[in-house]
Amino acid sequence: MLCVVATVSACGGGGSDSASGSNNVNPPQGSSGSATLTWTMPITNDDGTPLMTFAGYRIVYGTSANSLTQTAQIANSTVTTYTVTGLSTGTWYFAVKTYLPDGTESAPSNPVTKVVP
Repeated sequence: MLCVVATVSACGGGGSDSASGSNNVNPPQGSSGSATLTWTMPITNDDGTPLMTFAGYRIVYGTSANSLTQTAQIANSTVTTYTVTGLSTGTWYFAVKTYLPDGTESAPSNPVTKVVP
């Protein structure tokens, strides 16, 4: 199992963060908050060996740290920022995973939170 370490931070103070590029999740109707996530591209596996290649990232998120049921996939390993839009009011939890071309995923990063007013 591939295990990489990625750090994630939720940016922006309110529900009006601007989207960056075309890497956005389609917003559900009636939801207008967003969170811009940034992370450091991993260079080693969890065991310290060099990370040779991976296909991209999967952002998992939800309204409970124990239930990150929504996913956004980024099929580009060089991207290190992503804006999730269409978030309803409340506290949202986010984590990032990397994935290999065969679909194997790393463990998720530590979750971060964002409160959407």
